Amino acid sequence: MIKKMGVALFTLGFLAACGQSGSEYVGKWVSQKDNRVSLEISTNGDSYIVRRNGPSLRAGHEDSVQYPASLDEGGILKVANPWGPVSITVDQSTGRLTDGESEYVKK
Repeated sequence: MIKKMGVALFTLGFLAACGQSGSEYVGKWVSQKDNRVSLEISTNGDSYIVRRNGPSLRAGHEDSVQYPASLDEGGILKVANPWGPVSITVDQSTGRLTDGESEYVKK
């Protein structure tokens, strides 16, 4: 009886985790290199919105820019921007958000 309950609880936990795919991205993330730069990731129906806040990449003044994003089949967040798509993921060993070049800590 206890063994069956354990299997049932594990199955429910697994199914709940599957239903929350992408939830690990949602929230505010602050750059490890420059705390003036942050990403705010929110859901938008079945997709996501990534808002970058901080110094403008071109002009140097404070800026806030939004980009649409979606999860691929592997659970990686693909962010669309004018220079081409950027893949970001949460590094399971550190808990940090990374695009391979920059790292962000969840606040």
